[in-house]
Amino acid sequence: MSCKTKSEQSANTLAKDEVAFSMGSFGYDREFLSKHYKNLVVLENGESSILISRNFRAVL
Repeated sequence: MSCKTKSEQSANTLAKDEVAFSMGSFGYDREFLSKHYKNLVVLENGESSILISRNFRAVL
């Protein structure tokens, strides 16, 4: 039995499951951006990947 709420238990579980990426890596950037922006799209081709978000579109 636990004295923590389900959301607190989930937060603890997520913290244990997180993978530490080194700064400047694709994984680090993806985790950072996914915490701050919704609807990120990851395109992959072999070992290459790119993140796309409508938040960062250029208007000419």
